[in-house]
Amino acid sequence: MKLEGTIARGLKGPIIKKGDDLKRIIVDVLKENIKANNFSLQEKDVVCITEAVAAKAQGNFVTIKEVADDINTKFDKT
Repeated sequence: MKLEGTIARGLKGPIIKKGDDLKRIIVDVLKENIKANNFSLQEKDVVCITEAVAAKAQGNFVTIKEVADDINTKFDKT
């Protein structure tokens, strides 16, 4: 029987930090999860990561304190 359709999997990986090698991490996470969950990647499968993961690895993010400070400078505190 041939099954068709979309399957989405959320895979757990490490906490990403600035400078992390995303290519290596993604391959490692895929290998670990493929083995542990008994699935395989097929031709035309798509692997996605969130923009937030890429931004963290690039150091392209702000802290909550930076957001709060910016808001405080833009609004009257009275």
